[in-house]
Amino acid sequence: MVSETAQTFSRVRSDFQNTSDRFVFTAVRNSFPQYAQLYFTRLEIMRGRVREQALQKWGRDIPIRTLSELTKDEPCIIIGTAYKEMELKPSVLKDLSENLDIATQPILPRYAGDHDTLLLEEETQRIVLVGNIDMREIVTGVTVAIMGTENEDGEFVVKDHCFAGMPPQPEYPTINTDCYIAFLSGLNLGGDVSSLATLDLCIESLTGQFGTAVQQKKMSKVTALVLAGNHIAPVKRDTDVSDQKTRYLTRHSSAGSIDGMQALDGVLMQLVVR
Repeated sequence: MVSETAQTFSRVRSDFQNTSDRFVFTAVRNSFPQYAQLYFTRLEIMRGRVREQALQKWGRDIPIRTLSELTKDEPCIIIGTAYKEMELKPSVLKDLSENLDIATQPILPRYAGDHDTLLLEEETQRIVLVGNIDMREIVTGVTVAIMGTENEDGEFVVKDHCFAGMPPQPEYPTINTDCYIAFLSGLNLGGDVSSLATLDLCIESLTGQFGTAVQQKKMSKVTALVLAGNHIAPVKRDTDVSDQKTRYLTRHSSAGSIDGMQALDGVLMQLVVR
């Protein structure tokens, strides 16, 4: 890297150890099981940690109950897995409606709506949550402790809630030299909204071809680049049921994704060569 005042910066190097082997599927993946078993296993592992956080926050005077032990109007704590019932969430049945000449669900920028319902479930039951809880702060699958009471309608009126908190953090060695990891996402290559000017600016910045001496020196300390996703534009499906087309007539509909892969190869080549 050469700055505007002819200063030369060498890229900082760091040791890299790949520890992602546990995320690689070594056998044929079975896609038939549902998420229920995953949620139950997570609840079994996290229940003790969430219980400790609940006791620290609310004390030991409030009993911890299972859903089958709930008594109306009794203040208590329940622990389970949060589940969001979202009306706008895509479903397999709605996807199959395309083959039945039924108008399909439009692609939405977000699937959360004002009429969603938040529930708490455990191994055997689930209950609707109402009251002092912001649904926008909760996602499906998180283990949570809820403090409140059950009302006459069978709903659990929330007064407060808490999560497991941060797990114990391992000790890492002290780094004497500054180094950074760059994350790159959302290039949307092959689509209609990809910006080549912005992409060129990003490449030139990462490779030290752009910016002041201070900026180039900082970029020289980027030791790794992570491609975080959304680099290829999604293929748009033709869902106009009023003009049915034979499948072989739409065989070129994926050309955008091919162009996107070729563009991504060009981007990676520039990053490696420079």
